[in-house]
This record gives sequence, structure tokens and C-alpha cells, in this order.
Amino acid sequence: MLLLWEAPMAALVAWLWLGQLPVGAAWPGLVMIMLGVVVVVIGDARSAPSAADLPGRGRSGLHTLLQHPILAAAPAGDVYDGIWRDARLGRLAEAENTIRRSENHAVRSHGARSAEATHWIEVRAHVAHLTGDGRLAVRRWLSAARFHADPPRKDTARTRLCLERAFTEWRRLHDATATSELAPALRQMYAKHPNDPREHRRWSGGVREVDAHLAAQGLAPAHRA
Repeated sequence: MLLLWEAPMAALVAWLWLGQLPVGAAWPGLVMIMLGVVVVVIGDARSAPSAADLPGRGRSGLHTLLQHPILAAAPAGDVYDGIWRDARLGRLAEAENTIRRSENHAVRSHGARSAEATHWIEVRAHVAHLTGDGRLAVRRWLSAARFHADPPRKDTARTRLCLERAFTEWRRLHDATATSELAPALRQMYAKHPNDPREHRRWSGGVREVDAHLAAQGLAPAHRA
């Protein structure tokens, strides 16, 4: 693109320093060159990756994973980018091997029930989402929610965030059997960890929302917790 600027810049320098203006026949050419530069700049801006497309971020899902406040900083080499790529290409064994190595490191460094170790359950949930396995994604998010809800490192906000992810996945299931199967566990978790109306954030999901979705789908109510 720098080459396109050569003629207009030369004309500008000649005008500023020498007081020379281009001849009449040169103006159409200069205008066309400038229009070409504008087209190139706009094209580059449109094709530039967005924040959600940067390495290590979920790029085609219900959520942008690394904006999830639970998640720690990416290990060296942007391990997430490789996991998402393997998941989209169907290389699930490779993705799981990468997750397991990172998970083992988190367990050794922080403990099996730490937020850092639980993070890799969340990564598995997102992998399940990327591969179209909504049922498994719901199970993974519920599992992560249970870990975050347990003492001694109980974290209510993180528990609710995982429940919100589980509810979002569950609500989008097209399989009525899977919807009915997962509803009791989801409802039970919401019953144990209800949303607090005093919080600034309005969390999606809840006992009423689970019951309402089942009713809207013509499915039997979930067993009460």
C-alpha cells in the first residue's frame, strides 16, 4: 500500500516546497490513486480479526470463553487456540490430551478442587459446545458449578456463571429426551444456589425458567429438589 502513496506524496511535497501544482491531466489519476488507498484501508479493517477471534478465545459459540472471569491466563504457546482448532477439526483425542496435561499441572500446583483445576472442566464444556454435543456441554458446566459451589473455596458468582452457561446450552437442545434428562440436575442446582436479586447482574436461568422452558416444550415437569 505504501507504493500507492508515492505519487500523491510527491505532488504534495512539490506543492508545499516548490509551489508547483499538478497539471490538469494528472488530477484524475491522483484521485483514482487516493480512492484505491481508501478501498484498501477499508478492506483491511473489515478483514481484521475481532477481539473474539484472537488466539485463545472462543470463536464460534454461545460465549467468548476467555472473557469468562473464571479462567486463568493462557499458558505459554496459547494452548487454547490449539484446543479449539482440534475440536473444530474433530481431533478430540488431541484436544483431550492437551487439556489433561494442563489440568494435571493445575492439580499439582493448586489442588484437585481448586478454581484453576476446575477451569479445565469449563474448557471441556466449551469443546463439547464446539463439537455440537450440547448434552455433554450441559453436564460439564454443571460439574464445574458443583466444584465452585463446594467449600472451602466456595465462589457463588462463579457457580452462577457456570449455571448460566449450562442453562444457555440446555435451552438450545433440540433433543427432548436430553432436555428432560438434564432438567432435574439443573433445577436442583438452581434451587440450592438461587439468584440473588440484590446483585447488580441479572443472571439468566433459575428454577422458574427451567419449569417454564419444560412447559413451553410440552415436557413433563422436572422432579422437585
